[in-house]
Amino acid sequence: MAAFLERTQKLRQHIEALIRRDAAKRSLAVDERAMRRRVDDYYLPMFSWTTEVVEAAQKKQGDGKRCVCIGLSCPQGGGKTTASMYMQEALALMGKKCAVMSLDDVYWKYEQQVALAKANPANPLLQYRGNPGTMDVPLLMDVVHECKTSTGEIALPRYDKSQHNGRGDLSLLADPLDVLLIEGWCMGFQAIDEASPELRWREQPEQLLREAKKPAMTSDEVRDFVDRFMPAYKTYLKELYAADPKESTSPLAKQRFSHTPESMERYQKLEKIGEGTYGVVYKAKDRVTGEVIALKKIRLEAEDEGIPSTAIREISLLKELQHCNIVRLYNIVHTERKLTLVFEYLDQDLKKYLDVCEKGLEKPILKSFLYQLLRGIAYCHQHRVLHRDLKPQNLLINREGELKLGDFGLARAFGIPVRSYTHEVVTLWYRAPDVLMGSRKYSTPVDIWSVGCIFAEMANGGPLFAGTSEADQLDRIFRLLGTPTVEIFPAIMLQYDPAKRITAADAMVHPYFSDLSPALTENQ
Repeated sequence: MAAFLERTQKLRQHIEALIRRDAAKRSLAVDERAMRRRVDDYYLPMFSWTTEVVEAAQKKQGDGKRCVCIGLSCPQGGGKTTASMYMQEALALMGKKCAVMSLDDVYWKYEQQVALAKANPANPLLQYRGNPGTMDVPLLMDVVHECKTSTGEIALPRYDKSQHNGRGDLSLLADPLDVLLIEGWCMGFQAIDEASPELRWREQPEQLLREAKKPAMTSDEVRDFVDRFMPAYKTYLKELYAADPKESTSPLAKQRFSHTPESMERYQKLEKIGEGTYGVVYKAKDRVTGEVIALKKIRLEAEDEGIPSTAIREISLLKELQHCNIVRLYNIVHTERKLTLVFEYLDQDLKKYLDVCEKGLEKPILKSFLYQLLRGIAYCHQHRVLHRDLKPQNLLINREGELKLGDFGLARAFGIPVRSYTHEVVTLWYRAPDVLMGSRKYSTPVDIWSVGCIFAEMANGGPLFAGTSEADQLDRIFRLLGTPTVEIFPAIMLQYDPAKRITAADAMVHPYFSDLSPALTENQ
């Protein structure tokens, strides 16, 4: 995990440096927020996936390793060329020799282009290409075969699009390669069933080309491709298609663009991953988008009582809280006896992660998780929301090392004037002493105490105060902390006096985080 996080941070820094470099060349200002979103949702998942594919393929091949060919597909204007050039430099950063070849590099003569367009009058994409459908598929397949089977030098045809506008002299690029990236809008594609929600807007990289002998996909195939894998490119639809997508003969295109009431038929249950008094949580698949999601089914057994207050809180707050460290609520499906919340799916919670780390987390991971926890709770507090149930079971983690706050069933907007709050909040082990002693007037410090307990648990591998009752919990706190002083116990989260507990925002700028990756600390 530590190596993965280190590589991810290294990739992130490199990609951002490339974006800044290109912006500087064109004398453009960098929109920091837009850049971080593009890196997180687009480049980083794609690059991480590609490096994993390359390493897995070469490990399997052993000493007789061959060049790994990876295709990048998306419609015209989707940024394939830029992405492939960035990826070439990123792979070099990982010690991999890489070259990029565009399908446009393998082109036909003008007469052949005209014949191709006449032979495919129904394909609207051909009229939007600068050099429409010009790839020589047999030659392309020969190049790919040569790259995959040769360990010697490989000569690749190249041209400069910016200079020649799609028609230029061929120049050779020769190098023993680890990776060949081939970019083009008519590349083959494959669905990845277990793709996490974070990957849903990326380009779809592929290890193998489609075994096709035709020059391009049909119109409906292209529509299906965009509909299934490229929702971020909806803005290009009018440019790409001669007809509106709703007029497509593709069933999948009709399904995505037709407006129909949501129902549970859209979601395919895969397995049960949790259960409680509220109901059941399932891992499921969205039949429309192909994404893996989480379904939280809430029982509505008492018809006269309506929807539980915890569900109402969670829905109302999550609609307002949109942040990279807070789990996303995608959809709500209300049937006669059940309310189903559709969330993004994350691989595991912090509790399960800690169960296999008996001695605690390694320092880089610990700092990363703590910082992300603080960043998420700081966002909540800035929007006047108390979580009130922070514990490892409610902190979700994905394979990219991202941590997100979940389960807002006990959360409350503290800007709402109420006489007092209930003191029976927060799981016992993470409950602040002022709440344990019956305080009904509390604010953000109750969450900070919980963060401090979780911090200690991540460092030590076990809970800091594992009480069996409220009295036992207080006794354990008193035995450990006593009457703390700065010299004996320099606590800033675990302070008896709520007013003296550090805020989440102040904790984020504590010197403890001074050596964190700028890519993490700048992503506010």
